[in-house]
Amino acid sequence: MHNSKARRPGAHSGRYNELVAALRYADFRVLWVSTVSNQLGQGIQQVLLGWLVFEMTGSGGMVGLVFAARSAPNLVIGFVAGAVTDRWDRRSLMRASVVGMILCAGLLGFLVSIDRLAIWQLMLITFFLGAFQAFYMTARQTYVFDIVGSAGAINGIALISMAQR
Repeated sequence: MHNSKARRPGAHSGRYNELVAALRYADFRVLWVSTVSNQLGQGIQQVLLGWLVFEMTGSGGMVGLVFAARSAPNLVIGFVAGAVTDRWDRRSLMRASVVGMILCAGLLGFLVSIDRLAIWQLMLITFFLGAFQAFYMTARQTYVFDIVGSAGAINGIALISMAQR
């Protein structure tokens, strides 16, 4: 049977409106765009780190160790980050985390530019990059809830997760 309900051109279905409901909030749109930007930067950084480590050592295993150093903070610091995020202002925590990541990346770039980067320094800086990222990601997920509330949390977290891909 044919549905006789005609929609005006350009009108979106209720299902579409539900899909992007969190984007109605200006703060959420800013968070979403910043998440996309952050993930783009993280992706570029991962490629460059892998290339740099391989250029320095010629070892694929060492590339894996550096990536492990970057991921390790999520296992340990993730729990601490959750507790800290519950007690501190989430936007301030995200800002501080981004500043920390920028400082680490700047230090890494500086050491590379003066040709003074040792592999142990790279691993240490990469570990701190991962630690700041753990705080940032935890605060970001919780901040979504602050913006859209409990009714919009599933939609907001889904859209942020999509932005991370």
